Amino acid sequence: MKQKKKLNNSVKKNHNKSFFGLLVIVLIILGYGFFNSISKKSQLKDSPLYTIGKITDKYQTSKRGYYIHYEYSVSGKLFERSQKLSIKQELIKKGDLFEVKYSSKNPDYSELLLDKRIKNE
Repeated sequence: MKQKKKLNNSVKKNHNKSFFGLLVIVLIILGYGFFNSISKKSQLKDSPLYTIGKITDKYQTSKRGYYIHYEYSVSGKLFERSQKLSIKQELIKKGDLFEVKYSSKNPDYSELLLDKRIKNE
């Protein structure tokens, strides 16, 4: 009986170690995502530059609404990004041009400015 109790305690300890190990990994991933998001917003605020971006696609997800894909170029390098659509989807179509704010420190960080439409010629 004592041996069975020791075995159960051993299993519980291993289970607790696994749980805490998984919890630590999840917290590290969440912390990294949070830090990355704050860093991106900070860089866009502190060192912005602007260029023109073009809508390349518009799509809907069942639970999260409409999203757009856009592309822009910085120093000859093409960047492709996506973001949630924050205006009526009917107002946006493929090929529309908008101003894009990007970080001078890291042009990967960008935001399509949906209130800054550029008239297509």
